[in-house]
Amino acid sequence: MMTQEDYLNNYQENLIEKLQTSFNSINRDILICFSLLFIFLLFRVNILEETSINGNKIKISQEQALLLFPLLIAVTYLLVNNSIQRIIIIIELLKSNSDTIIRLNPEARPFETGDLFYLTDGVSGLQLSLANLIVKYLLKRENFKYDIGLPTVRNIKEIVGFTILLPFKLYRVANHWVLDFLRLFMIIIVLVSIFLLPLIVPFLILFETKVEILLTNFNFPKSITDIHFIECLFLLLIILYTTLTNLFLYSYYFTKIKELKNEVLIKSYENLFEIFTRINQYYRNK
Repeated sequence: MMTQEDYLNNYQENLIEKLQTSFNSINRDILICFSLLFIFLLFRVNILEETSINGNKIKISQEQALLLFPLLIAVTYLLVNNSIQRIIIIIELLKSNSDTIIRLNPEARPFETGDLFYLTDGVSGLQLSLANLIVKYLLKRENFKYDIGLPTVRNIKEIVGFTILLPFKLYRVANHWVLDFLRLFMIIIVLVSIFLLPLIVPFLILFETKVEILLTNFNFPKSITDIHFIECLFLLLIILYTTLTNLFLYSYYFTKIKELKNEVLIKSYENLFEIFTRINQYYRNK
């Protein structure tokens, strides 16, 4: 007769199998997207003029390729996002199941978020590896640590000089603080952008060749009902949607996300609070 722990372990195995299936679906769909992007670019540079499906030759003009391939890529990314959402749900179920197993048997070793590294390969595995490398890089840097350079002695001359320079020192601290957050944000966006290349490239081409002209010579409602404008808008929405789902998924990928959150959200504020406390103590001669 199966115990509750046995049932939970079997449930965990089924979830892990579904998780691997979803990762494989992402790998397959992303490979399709990059392949479609490659064919689309061949059409754009006139290296390719026709393709074949099951031996049937299909001749496509650049104008037709400009409409067809971005649409195919965008639709495929809808499947990618569906897989990502399924992965997020499965990870939540695995975490909940692991907590229950630990309560039943504290010596058990159920699924942990760090195990994702061993369950992924292909594009998904590359994303996970890059995410972990970025977190380790950020944790090793001396980010969000500032010094205002308080005088070592306290006399009228030093106090006046420090008071005059204080606004510039605070501006420098604030500037470094903003730059540190921008650096963190840009690194994560670059990571997501690699995943979005098959969407970003057609969007830029479509915008430059068609939509920019429509916006320059804007005519309502003709411009916004143009098929190229609608397709460009559709691509933009898929880019934004995929960015959000990826960022949400990265919150599970970052096995050290709690450490990073402490570094960014807690230590940075603590450091700023310490700076103002030391300034106050300096003026109060404490």
